[in-house]
Amino acid sequence: MSTKEKNEIISQIFMLLSKLVEYDTTNTRSDTAESAGSVTNAEPAEAPAEQRVSVPDEPMEMLTIKECTELVKGLTSNTIRKLIARGELECVRAGCGTNGKILIPKANIIALCSKQQRG
Repeated sequence: MSTKEKNEIISQIFMLLSKLVEYDTTNTRSDTAESAGSVTNAEPAEAPAEQRVSVPDEPMEMLTIKECTELVKGLTSNTIRKLIARGELECVRAGCGTNGKILIPKANIIALCSKQQRG
């Protein structure tokens, strides 16, 4: 499976999860309104600010540690792991627990490198 296919799957899952949160919020509000005897309107309820999920317009490209080392020559996998451990580089662990694959947004690795060059 290519990286592009993986990224498309991740963005589809993200969109489905945001729809599920919206659906659950709408149903919870309509269930409580019906049990209270009030009339519900047909407009979907807006989720509270802490539950809102913004869906990016285009899919986010994620890279493995190995792909990051190929993107930025001179950067080692050990350095990337240290940056993640220090909290300087965001990552997502796809899979179960500590055995999951570490995925890093491509934009974050590029931003980190450009920030290092300026500073």
